[in-house]
Amino acid sequence: MADNKANKEQVHRVFQNISKKYDRLNNIISFEQHKVWRKRVMKDMGVRKGTKALDVCCGTGDWTIALSKAVGSTGEVTGIDFSENMLEVGKEKLLQWKCLNLFMVMQWNCRLKTILLIM
Repeated sequence: MADNKANKEQVHRVFQNISKKYDRLNNIISFEQHKVWRKRVMKDMGVRKGTKALDVCCGTGDWTIALSKAVGSTGEVTGIDFSENMLEVGKEKLLQWKCLNLFMVMQWNCRLKTILLIM
């Protein structure tokens, strides 16, 4: 049990520390293919306007923002992550993209139709 807690704390620390570099690292490591994958998966998911969705482990919010655009102004997206620093980077993106139907939080309680979990 102690090992599990130590592992969780280590993972949390990693994401807290790389939050400001995460997007750049993701671009480099994937050769920017993560953008192509996201577009393909979003198309395959067939998310409809007006949908309420939850993005679990949303990180810096790239998928969350894509969901927000897909559900439109009548939908609602909640992004949840355990790293405060990753959420802060995501919240900065929300201001840039003007996603008024999107919320990024540490804790959440709601009913949804679509849940996206990328691991």
